Amino acid sequence: MRIECLVASHVRQRPEAVAVRDQQGRALSYAELWRRSGRLAAALNRRGIGRGDIVVIALDRSLELVEAVLGAARSGAAYVLLDPVSPPLRNAHIVADVRAAAIVETAAPAPWRPASDVPRIVLPLDGDDDPDGDDAGSFDAADLAVGDDDLLYVAYTSGSTGRPKGVMASHRAVTHFVADTALVELTPSDTVASLASPASDATTFELWKPLASGSTIVVLPAIAELTVEDWAPLIERSGLSVMFVMPGLLELVAREQPAAFAGLDTLVFGGEALDPGTARRVCEAGKPRRLVLGYGPTETTVFATSFDCTAESIARRDRIPLGTALDGYDLAVLDPGLRAVPSGETGELCIGGRGVADGYLAQPHVSAERFVDHPEFGRIYRSGDLVRRLPSGDLEFVGRLDRQVKIRGYRVELEEVERSVLASGLVISAAVERIESPAAAYLACYFVPLPGAAPENPAVALAAAVATRLPGYMIPARWIPLPQMPRNGIGKIDRAALRGLPSADRAAAEPRP
Repeated sequence: MRIECLVASHVRQRPEAVAVRDQQGRALSYAELWRRSGRLAAALNRRGIGRGDIVVIALDRSLELVEAVLGAARSGAAYVLLDPVSPPLRNAHIVADVRAAAIVETAAPAPWRPASDVPRIVLPLDGDDDPDGDDAGSFDAADLAVGDDDLLYVAYTSGSTGRPKGVMASHRAVTHFVADTALVELTPSDTVASLASPASDATTFELWKPLASGSTIVVLPAIAELTVEDWAPLIERSGLSVMFVMPGLLELVAREQPAAFAGLDTLVFGGEALDPGTARRVCEAGKPRRLVLGYGPTETTVFATSFDCTAESIARRDRIPLGTALDGYDLAVLDPGLRAVPSGETGELCIGGRGVADGYLAQPHVSAERFVDHPEFGRIYRSGDLVRRLPSGDLEFVGRLDRQVKIRGYRVELEEVERSVLASGLVISAAVERIESPAAAYLACYFVPLPGAAPENPAVALAAAVATRLPGYMIPARWIPLPQMPRNGIGKIDRAALRGLPSADRAAAEPRP
């Protein structure tokens, strides 16, 4: 089923229900959103844009973004969302890479929008792009011959070096995620926060999941505009019931206001590891009804596993498990030869099922390396994540294949070192990187001290704490305190920025030979 068909059912049943609203008091009912998106779909088709084409949407989170995403889907075309915090040159690369048929934007200038000769469609529509006005709102895509396996969107992976990869998600994959998985069961009475960067695949959860469920999307202010004290009243004032956050934001807020999210029904977090201590603080302060870790690479359409965090489920854990598979996903833990490893042993997590993407746009060789046919498990995505299966059946994250480094001839999993630093109880967050040096490569730990817990010499205290858990070659040689972690546009730690910090050469501890 095409994803917009799920939205159409709520347009028929509850046309006056609010589909999306923002903090400025603007709102669109399901009927009005359907009319506006229909006019955009008609405008695209009049330009000859439809099935097989890709439309670039250069809009930040807004009512217009929801209109554009639904309009592109109804036109039969696929779409790609640009990241407002990405450099214009990167966004220009994406426009060229997808061979964009059009760019949808607003008239307001934005420096992150790439210079390009690709035709523009400006919202709100007028003039040549909307000759029929409201009459175009009844646009019907039934005759476009768009099927379940047609492309719905392309999501570009973040934080990669070299050429970024465009992950291709079909209507089938997205419809499966929003309609068939039980990560969060939404109803028409739910209100879902729109908080993630448009370019993040979390947008699929924040926009398509509520639209397919008849819920209301609430566009929140940018994170940079909010203080820690703003979150609890914002959630109450906005009437939010469901929200997705990155662990970095959850750590920041929970440090000072652990009950800030207690007014929610469900808080989902994911994208990178969260210190179990943060989750425990939230649980002890009166957590939302559900506090859920959602895990899944972009290549498997948002989330493939989940784990419910409660005071009991995370007690005495030094890491939060990835949990178990969502409906329709198959998980296999395999060795380098793609053979299943015994339970409890470490292997690469490979994911199959209806949510697996169709590969990378225009990169068949890379697609063939990561999306493979397995004789037992069918078509699977090789995630590059190292995991092991616990006796409970939950999967536990161990590290990344591409973050395994050599130090003095020993193999080191950087995530294992980071977890040990977090377990010290002296830091809010930590990131460990391998630093090249003329003498010898060494490990550097960048950390944000926990206020009130950090001793006079945190480098010495941290090294001593980690030494109780790790062998000497795994102990960072340099410790670099930071006021906060640098993060990229979707909230993940910006590791390239860390490695470029000049303070790495002026840290408290000298490298050991």
